[in-house]
Amino acid sequence: MSGRTLFSVLAFATAQFLALASGLLLQVVVARNLMPADYGRFVIANTVLLTLTLGLVSAVPKALARLISVSECPMWYAWRKVLTYQLPVSGTVAVSLIFTSGLTSSLFSDHLLKLPLSLIALELVLRAGLLEPAWCLLNGAHFHRTQASLMLLHSLLRVVCVSVFLLGGASLSGCILACGAASFLSVAIVIPVITITSQNNTALAVTGGEAANATELLKWIRWAPLAEILNYFIVASNLWLLKSVVRNSTEIGVYSACFMLAQPVMPLGIAVSRGTFATFASMMASDRVEDASGLLRVVLRCTFIASSIAVSASLVLGSSLVSLLFGSDYAQVGYLQGMLITGTLGITIVWILGDVLNAAGQLHARLTVMIGLAGFAIAIGIALISTLGTFGGASALLLTGALGAIVMCLVVATKIPNCVPVWTVFRSIASVGISCFTCAGLLGTNHFVGILFGTSVVVAVNLLCLLILREWSVRELRFAASAAWNQLQLMIQQLRT
Repeated sequence: MSGRTLFSVLAFATAQFLALASGLLLQVVVARNLMPADYGRFVIANTVLLTLTLGLVSAVPKALARLISVSECPMWYAWRKVLTYQLPVSGTVAVSLIFTSGLTSSLFSDHLLKLPLSLIALELVLRAGLLEPAWCLLNGAHFHRTQASLMLLHSLLRVVCVSVFLLGGASLSGCILACGAASFLSVAIVIPVITITSQNNTALAVTGGEAANATELLKWIRWAPLAEILNYFIVASNLWLLKSVVRNSTEIGVYSACFMLAQPVMPLGIAVSRGTFATFASMMASDRVEDASGLLRVVLRCTFIASSIAVSASLVLGSSLVSLLFGSDYAQVGYLQGMLITGTLGITIVWILGDVLNAAGQLHARLTVMIGLAGFAIAIGIALISTLGTFGGASALLLTGALGAIVMCLVVATKIPNCVPVWTVFRSIASVGISCFTCAGLLGTNHFVGILFGTSVVVAVNLLCLLILREWSVRELRFAASAAWNQLQLMIQQLRT
């Protein structure tokens, strides 16, 4: 992995980790100030917002980001396209959301969702029309530090704005409006950044001609949005189906807390895909398939190992963590947290590999997989939730994530041979089983120090299992540490210059 690529991934991962910490703080603040039923509505509204945002951003902004990555498409040209096409479309979707909020709330069997769904329309225009597209363009132009800093700032602004609004009294509408205010402040900051960046790139010319660029944009508009929507819809629909079937609002609120606590793994996965997107696009555009295979193998190996640690810790300590963070009203969730994190990790792997297909220009292949996986998610969700309730919902997400990861690995392997570390997958699964069996005595820990100690024990046992299974060796660890130190010195030098 090149120094530039590693720097991109680490920059994104660091910023995303800090952003997720602030995002988790936001969820804790909201959950502790609202009743479980209202918190469940807050989560539902946010999942609808995120689904629409991802779908809108997946077409024009991502196509422009790829154009910037593989050619000398200037920033000013891309930003002009965003203002011409992306912003009006986002506004149209937001207005449609307002007019259909009553129908949507009836589908969730909760008329109290009508106002929250209407209020998120403002944030949808700001995020999907300006904020997220700006981040995409900065990513395509390799301004990873700038993008990571802006994303972190946005997460911090959300916490600050919600905390300020809560001073005037706890309300669901106030929390949603506060998130919209944070997006407005972020847009006010990001527009000058994009303007300055565009001015610094005016020497570049639009290559390939307007016709070629228009063809590329139309290709992404045709294939990308539905695939991107389905990618997150698979996760969000799990909660939506539960909301439509289960009538106990408190039970839905508790499930929503577990659901949101599982969500941070997806942005971390997105950090990996965003940090490597430009590199994969360049490699595939220049037919460097072997280099792309080697890079993807490293990315997947690290992802599977990290996933095994996360799954082990969540299965053993997930219930205790939910109770500690969200309060006694959210206690006794059992294995729901671990199952939801496992399923979400599977969908995250699907997301990472889907972005690899996008970078390779294989948008149709990704869309085909996502349509089939979405159909499976809905069918298995209806079957299990209607019979098993919340446990069925968690089981459905777990099965969907596992199937999706397997299918997407097989599809990507046909495009990029020898990119999937198969033995790493088996060793990671074995380490999860051994870790959960060994650390079962830590179940029931309900205080911060105990959870911190238990997490350390689970991580140590998991890494020891991987060492025994020869997934990594002490010599390899020393080599990795030496390489990481060299890359750290390189990044420090880049930051200074």
